This record gives sequence, structure tokens and C-alpha cells, in this order.
Amino acid sequence: MSDTNKVQSEAKAKKTLSPKQTKILTSLLAGCGLPLATILLPTLTAYSKMAKELYMGLWEFFPVVIVMFVLVSAILTAVLLFTKSTVRNTIFSLSAGITVAAFLQNALTSASFEGFPADGGWVSDAVWKLILNFSMWVTIIAASVWFGILWNKSNAGRKMLALMMSVALIFQCVAVIPGMVSAVNETASAAAASTQKSFLTTENMFEVSKKDNIIVFVVDRFDTKYYDAQVAKDPDAFKDFDGFTYYSDYIAKFPRTYPAISSMLSGVYSDFSMSKGAYFNKVYSQSPFLKDLEKNNYKINVYIPEMYAYDNADSFDGRVANASSNSKFSIGDRFIIALGMIERGAYFWLPDMLKSQKVSLAAMNEGVMALKNLTKYELDDVKVYQEFCESGLYTQSRQNNFTFLHLRGCHSPFTMDEECNPVEENSVGSYEQTKGTLKFIREYLQQMKDKGLYEDATVVILGDHAALRSDKKLYVEPELTAFMIKESGKAGTPFAESDVPVSQDNYLASIVKSAGLQVDRGYGTAVSDVKADSSSTRTHYFQTWNADPDVNYTYEIKGSGKDFANWKIVEEEVIGKLYK
Repeated sequence: MSDTNKVQSEAKAKKTLSPKQTKILTSLLAGCGLPLATILLPTLTAYSKMAKELYMGLWEFFPVVIVMFVLVSAILTAVLLFTKSTVRNTIFSLSAGITVAAFLQNALTSASFEGFPADGGWVSDAVWKLILNFSMWVTIIAASVWFGILWNKSNAGRKMLALMMSVALIFQCVAVIPGMVSAVNETASAAAASTQKSFLTTENMFEVSKKDNIIVFVVDRFDTKYYDAQVAKDPDAFKDFDGFTYYSDYIAKFPRTYPAISSMLSGVYSDFSMSKGAYFNKVYSQSPFLKDLEKNNYKINVYIPEMYAYDNADSFDGRVANASSNSKFSIGDRFIIALGMIERGAYFWLPDMLKSQKVSLAAMNEGVMALKNLTKYELDDVKVYQEFCESGLYTQSRQNNFTFLHLRGCHSPFTMDEECNPVEENSVGSYEQTKGTLKFIREYLQQMKDKGLYEDATVVILGDHAALRSDKKLYVEPELTAFMIKESGKAGTPFAESDVPVSQDNYLASIVKSAGLQVDRGYGTAVSDVKADSSSTRTHYFQTWNADPDVNYTYEIKGSGKDFANWKIVEEEVIGKLYK
């Protein structure tokens, strides 16, 4: 009997694997195990953490990840199969050590994960923690090399490493299941998972109609003091805004962008009993104003920031023209996206000392949007102005146009000068940036005039809220917001000012009246119909933030809002957390 047959016979008699079989199985284990622990499973972990905010479904990138996993596994397995002795044992031992260490690191990172670094969800650990974490890696890999190569019982050591690697992979596979189940639940169904999260794009941003137009410019934090600052430096700052009337005693309903913007756009106010996302879904889907615009043949274009004004553009029920729609990737695009997801997976398994501080969910979404040829609307007045200069206003004649454009305006960070040029952050102040925003609006309106569309248009320029002085303290002075409107047919009339007491309750009514919308419900009194001696009571809601718990205070204002003695708190309601 030959030596080979003798070995096989003895192995069979003892019911053990032959050296050849052992080599094949351990090569497959290490060859597939290392890519499993560093490519496939971490990518699934990253996806489960990102699914709720990610602008794509699993199917759009995971098939490519699987192909890449298979290719790497095949190459590493082949290397292990066709190398011998110390080289082969070194590769196997290193693979086992990295696999076990990656499993432990993935578990540690997942347990403490609160967002990627560039999204603001990571704070650098103390140096001693980084060193301790890296020491764990060095210890595990060094021990693997010892047991797999240097130990005088290295055969037994490699068996132990194979067992440890198998246990680590099983645990990691099991650990990723709850996250994936949750991710699937977030998308509601497998079919929904193939549809990207919808967002508002920059499409149609400078489109106007040859028919009727309603344009609303929301200048963030446009407090009356910022208006006064412009006039103080230049008494004629608004002289060329012909047809407009500025109302100096206007009170917004809320003190922050959330829920100010959504209430302005929908006409529905929040009662803070539900989560932010549920509130957005309710007010936008049920909005009588948006429905009335649709009934009056208006194309609705809305440009507002995600998170503070909406969570998912699906909330608009298809009424908003510039909401993104799903489009499929090409093979090349899928490869790029897959690499991006693998990079985010690497954040979970790499040692803390080697984690990139530039990785982010936002960058991933930007990459998805770029490949889909879509650009999400962001509060960036410089970019808005640059795009405006490139395209100018353009027209369509099929429908009327409603444009709701939210600009950063008076709100920090201040990154734009009065000529709309980008500048180093905070090298200018609110005055310069506000003046730049008004320059853009002025040029927008001039182009409407040049096209003969200004006369019949309804144009509103207002703040979403005043300049809140404190997130936790009650008001000590009036909170007044700038509001000005050019009603249809007012072009050419001198710019005017009024101190009649008005509020957000008059805002939509003013649009409805000016545009002549046919509606089935009442919207209240337009600002042009409010009398100077009006004795009506206005309401404003102030919510504390991070006050533990947050409280909603209801202010009632009787008489002039400029006199703080007229601001009275009539109700206090504990709402738990403002941003549920």
C-alpha cells in the first residue's frame, strides 16, 4: 500500500479529515471568512444603521457587494490553497486574527454608534482609549500568529484559530439580523425597499408661468430688527420694491423653522402630540392650501430644508413637482455606490485609530443624488444665486406657478457678502448676508418685470420666525417678524409701510385674496383688510428646546405687538421633547 493510501485509510479509520481535506476546508474558511467580516457583514451593518435616511434601497448596491465579496474570497482562497508551509500558515493566521478582531470591533462600534464623523455623530476618543483599542488588535493578531506559526503545537493552534474564526463569524451573522429586520421594517416592504427616500430637488427653481404666479420668499430669521438695520444704513433700501407693503407689526406663529415652515406651507398648526415625521405626514397630506392650489391649476414647487421642514417628500402626496422620483442605476453607478457602502462598512470594523473622520451618510446621499442627476435643495444662498445667474428665470405656459423658496438670509452661518459672493464663514455678519439675499430677490423680481409677469403676480417676502434670543428662557421683548407683500395688480405703486396688527393667521388669506383662488373654505382676513384699530387677539407659540422637559407656552397679544406689555402667557403645556 502506498503512503498516500495508507494515510487516507488511517484517516478514514479514525473518522478524521486528511491533510488535503483540512487544507481545503481551512482555506475556504479563512478565504471567505475574512471578506465576510470586512466586506459583506459590515456593509450590511452600515446599511441597517443608515436605512432610514438613505436615498436608496438595498437592491441598488448589494448585488455588486456580493460579487466583490465572491471575487475577493475566491482570490484569497486560491492563495491559501496554492501556497505552502510558513507562507500559507502566516496568511491563514493573519486572516483568522483580523477576522476575530474585526468581529469584536464591529460589535463595539455598533453598540456606541450615533452617526458618522462628518455628520457630527462622532467625537474623538481620548488618546488612551485609542491606544487601548489598537492594543486589542495587536494582541489578537500577535496571538494568532503565535498559535498558528510559532507555537510548537501550531497544528493544534491553527485548529483553535479555525474554531475561533467560525464562532466569531456565526456571532457576527446573528448580530446583523436584528438590524436588517429593522431596516426592512423601515421600508415597510421588500417592494418599498427598492424605492429611494424622496427628497426635494432644485428642479424648476427658477421656473415661472406665463399665466399666474405666486412667489413666496422665506428669509430665515427675518426679524424686524434686520429689516430696520437695512433701512438704517440705506433709507431707500426697499424703495425699488414697488407694489409692496411692509407690515412692521407681524407676528409669526412659531419661534423656529420647525414647525414654522410646515405650518406656513400647509396652513395646519402642530399640537406637538406626535413625532416630527408623523406631523409632517399629517400636515402636508391634509393641507387644504396645497389642495386648493392644485384645484386652481397651480404647479407647486417647494424649496425647503430637510429635517426642519420635512423628513420625506412623499409626505406631499405627489403634489410637489420638484420632489425626487426613483430612477435605476447603470452598472457603473452601482459599482461606485457599492464602494461607498463598503467604505462606510469599514468604519465599523477598522480600529478606532484608523477610522476616517470624513466618512458620512450625507456624502453617501450626495453621491447617490449625483449619479441620479438630482440635486437636493439645501439652504445655501450662494449656490441659489449662482444657479440663478446661470439659468435666469424661464417660463412655462401649461399651468399657473406656485414657488415657495426658503433662503438662509439672516441666519448664521454667514457665508455670503452683500454682492452674493461666497466668503469665509462669519467674516461678514447678518447685515451683509441679508443684503445679499435681498439683492438676489431684487434681481429675480426684475426678471419677472422684464418678462411682463410682475404686474399680475402675488409676491410675499417674510421671515419664518423672528430672531429667537434663548432656547429655554421666556421672552423679555416682542418677537416680531418681517412681512411684506405685493398683491396682484399693485406693480408700479410706491413701496409702503403699515403698522396694522397682523399675523401668520392673515398670511394665507392674503395670498388667496391676491391670487383670486377659488376655494371652498375660508382662510380668514387678508392683511390688506385688517384695520389699524383692530382689537383682534393674535396667538404665538413658544417652545423651549432641551429644557428637559420641553414646554409649549401660548402667548396672546392684544393690541400692538410692539408693546411687550401686550404679550401675555395664557397656557403652558409640557410636550416632553420638541424634536420627537
